Amino acid sequence: MRKIVRTLDQPLEIASFFPGGNEVREEVDEYMADLAKESGQLKVTHYDFDIDPIKAKELGVSTNGTLVFVRGHRHELLGLPVQFEAARNALRTLDKEVQQRLMLLTRQARSAAFTTGHGERTWEPAVDANDKRAGLSKLRELMLDQSYDLRSFGAADGLGQDVPKDVTVLFIVGPQRPFPPDESASVNRFIDHGGRVLIALDPENHVAMKEILDPLQLEYHDVTLANDQAFVRRTHTDADRTNLVTATFSSHPSVTTLLRLGTRAPTIFLGAGWIDAKRGRPIDIQVDAPIKAHHATFPDKNNNFLPDPGEDRRAWELSGAVVKGLARVFVIADSDWLADEAIQAPGNELLALDSMHWLMGDEAFQGLVSSEVDLPITHTRKQDAAWFYSTIFLAPALVLGFGWVTTRRRRRAGAAPTPRAQGAAS
Repeated sequence: MRKIVRTLDQPLEIASFFPGGNEVREEVDEYMADLAKESGQLKVTHYDFDIDPIKAKELGVSTNGTLVFVRGHRHELLGLPVQFEAARNALRTLDKEVQQRLMLLTRQARSAAFTTGHGERTWEPAVDANDKRAGLSKLRELMLDQSYDLRSFGAADGLGQDVPKDVTVLFIVGPQRPFPPDESASVNRFIDHGGRVLIALDPENHVAMKEILDPLQLEYHDVTLANDQAFVRRTHTDADRTNLVTATFSSHPSVTTLLRLGTRAPTIFLGAGWIDAKRGRPIDIQVDAPIKAHHATFPDKNNNFLPDPGEDRRAWELSGAVVKGLARVFVIADSDWLADEAIQAPGNELLALDSMHWLMGDEAFQGLVSSEVDLPITHTRKQDAAWFYSTIFLAPALVLGFGWVTTRRRRRAGAAPTPRAQGAAS
């Protein structure tokens, strides 16, 4: 949030409508004063709806408990309860709500198009009744919060001709069938003209998108990776070993926040292949690998979830970030990380946000949004075992040991004669 305020290049006013001596106003004032320190372009003014009805009418305010973000002729409203007890939950997400209003005022309108017609994941009900994969409803909510206009984009919408000029970022998420040549050519033209694209592929679909990845000097390998040391438990079977968890990140801007948090916000991939960057690529194509798997990960070529000979353990590259001229493309070797089940993991949500910010050149908008929501904790297999044995054996042993020492000290104290007793005996 501080970064957003620092980048303000025009005056922005926050009009706060609260009655005097109000507890909620005091909480909001403290937060706003802290923000105002970051830029001389941000000004906070105070009003009372009952005392300043003309100003309230001018800004479209109908009651106290309203914040109005004003920039030029545009303004956005944020309502808060006036009673402190009722406002507790709203205050917990105040940072997120303020960020959303600031982005609406400071960024141009943006449109994200999600390709359809090839069995991709979407937020809408699956066309194929056999497709039981999780959808993208949570991602949709996340992008709406980031002020994106969302649309589906398939052959009937012109995907085989050209991507419309008003599309600022194109999403290709989990296609189950290859793109026809004309649609691949359309995506390539979009990239050649400086377009921004996010591509997420799944090994089980065996869609490598060579026609699009080859010009980007990337190659997708559709063999599922597994790890028998660090993984996420879901079914408590050996199949869980394909649920990769990693906190291995480069210094690339798309993972800035994740790199800072490290193991506190690992990313989860529920069945991933891997990506290689081609050697000897042209100097005008920059390729980075922002995310790598845990070092004990291996390609499970025979699907037995065990590291067999020829299935080498190493930190396989799970992503590729490409800059080609003005274009930016972010490729992930799994689409589950964006789906409803996995994106709720803190690291996955941060990856979604920061990768979008990088794609759009909004690195200043990267970072954590303050909230008081409890975050889930993920343990590796070794950590699970450590917690189990410490709970079953170590904790009781400590209690028994403490009791034994205490009892022994009391017995010694009871057996030793006091000075008065010794005098009486003499």
